[in-house]
Amino acid sequence: MVSRGKREDARRSFDRALELRPDMIEARVARGLRMAREVAQRTVRGGWSLGAEGSDLPEPLIELRDATLDDLTALGEQEAVLSLIDRLKVNAEIAHMRGRLQEADELWTQVLRRDEVNADAKIA
Repeated sequence: MVSRGKREDARRSFDRALELRPDMIEARVARGLRMAREVAQRTVRGGWSLGAEGSDLPEPLIELRDATLDDLTALGEQEAVLSLIDRLKVNAEIAHMRGRLQEADELWTQVLRRDEVNADAKIA
């Protein structure tokens, strides 16, 4: 498991990359996917749920979830530069963050059909 310090270092690196190049979609997606994993881990550890029922989340976790969604939904027309696998991963995490677990599961299944060893999909 990645230590908290390493997660924060990674997030700072993505933040710096996006300061230098705000249009770097790959960094935005990578940061969003990393934050999504953190939200999922912290939610499970706390016994909370995401999505509409996520009103019981503590404020810092709500802020992290919202920042994650901001990154993952900010793609717009730039989404075309991502691979199909990355687009599926982004959509799966968006569905998960919004509490649409069945949709997220179906998207992760599609990732695994195309890439049987995809670590993100196996973890999800």
